[in-house]
Amino acid sequence: MALASLGLAVFAVVFSYNVYYSESVFLDLDVNPSIELTLNPFDRVIGVYAYNEDGQSVLDEVDLLNRPYEDALAELVGVMDKLGYLEDSGLFTLTMQANDGEADAERLDALRALIGSLLQAGGRSTEQEVFSVDAATKLHAHGENLTPAKYLAILALQEIDPTVTFDNCRNHSIAEIEQQAHGQHGVEEHDEEGVLAEEAHDVEAQDAGTHGEGGQGEGGHDAGGRDEEVHEAGGMDMPMRGGHDGHGERENAHAHG
Repeated sequence: MALASLGLAVFAVVFSYNVYYSESVFLDLDVNPSIELTLNPFDRVIGVYAYNEDGQSVLDEVDLLNRPYEDALAELVGVMDKLGYLEDSGLFTLTMQANDGEADAERLDALRALIGSLLQAGGRSTEQEVFSVDAATKLHAHGENLTPAKYLAILALQEIDPTVTFDNCRNHSIAEIEQQAHGQHGVEEHDEEGVLAEEAHDVEAQDAGTHGEGGQGEGGHDAGGRDEEVHEAGGMDMPMRGGHDGHGERENAHAHG
């Protein structure tokens, strides 16, 4: 009898542990610091990931593991504001991907209200975009080491300028990418010192004039699409922000006990 009770107790502990650390929702923030939060079924943060150096600089200032996502987002917005990443003319994007595959309209409304109140509390008129994405879009975006919002923005720009690549866009904010998509040509590349180099499409044009042929940039994946306000990837008006050098490290709650 005692052994049976002990077995049940062990089972309950293991089951509870597995449930707590199961990935339920992914929240991806992009303000140019690009950050992913992984939530468990209890809406607590069990993993964080920086897509770029700016994102890592923000995460270095906070400890978000095992905290409710509302507290984590409030902390992130505060640190981004303190470090000068939030601008009145900028754009704050947040995407949600739920593992159950269902878009939670109430959760999205709550996230919009939360981000709006946090930005307003800081005296910021930064524009915000909050929407859900499907698992395929999230997977393709992560494969390029981009937030889904920036990934979709680049795909939209590629429809207008096929010479654009993920690499020459990743260090630009989503707001900058959208400006290019709404009337400007190409996306300027950053050189190693962070100085803007010649626009990608101009380089291709010069090569075409010299060699009699034009270059063709990388295309994008089929993004699948985002729920509600998001059109199918390709020919859509995108609202967004982000970037990364490919060296982010994932942190999760397991490493913290």
